[in-house]
Amino acid sequence: MRKKQLPHTCSRRGYARTMDDMSRESSKPVTRVQAFLKTHTKKNGEPVNAQAAEVIEKLQVLANEKPDSCTTQNTVQDALTIIFGPDKNGRSLANGRGVTNTKLAILRSI
Repeated sequence: MRKKQLPHTCSRRGYARTMDDMSRESSKPVTRVQAFLKTHTKKNGEPVNAQAAEVIEKLQVLANEKPDSCTTQNTVQDALTIIFGPDKNGRSLANGRGVTNTKLAILRSI
């Protein structure tokens, strides 16, 4: 199981606070793909490890083929779902700990 995990570079900050900082810097809402790219690359722009580099390369190919999959807020049809498969156990990948699709839907409707 440990070999399948992708390390991130957001340290104790976490996904939620990283996404909040990203949304404050830009006027557009932050997508899961943008958060994934930010948290799995180092400050100099290189991927954290070879496994993360493979996923980032797949994201870039997918962005060229289906550009709307990288900009959508729909967690069922975005690029991360296409690459990793559907989220498991009701959880939402790259949105922080304990975030579910239901919670995201409620937060987006406010």
